[in-house]
Amino acid sequence: MLRQSTAEFGKIAQVGGSAFGINVTNDKLVIFGGGFPLQVKGKTVGGIGVSGGSVAEDEAVAHAVLEAFAELTR
Repeated sequence: MLRQSTAEFGKIAQVGGSAFGINVTNDKLVIFGGGFPLQVKGKTVGGIGVSGGSVAEDEAVAHAVLEAFAELTR
C-alpha cells in the first residue's frame, strides 16, 4: 500500500512525524516491522507481511521470502 517497509513507514507515523495517527485511520495498516513491498524490475506488484514473532524474527522471515521472490522473478 505504501511502497515501503512497514518499519520505515513506522518512523514517520510516530508522535511528531508527518504521518502521526495514520495507523488509526486505516485498519489494514501496521506501523511495525515485518511488512515489505514485492517489486519486479523496480515496480511494486504486491506486498508481504509476516507477524507472530518478534519484529526481528518477522523481518528475517520476510527477507527470506523477498530473496526467494527475487530469484523467481529474475
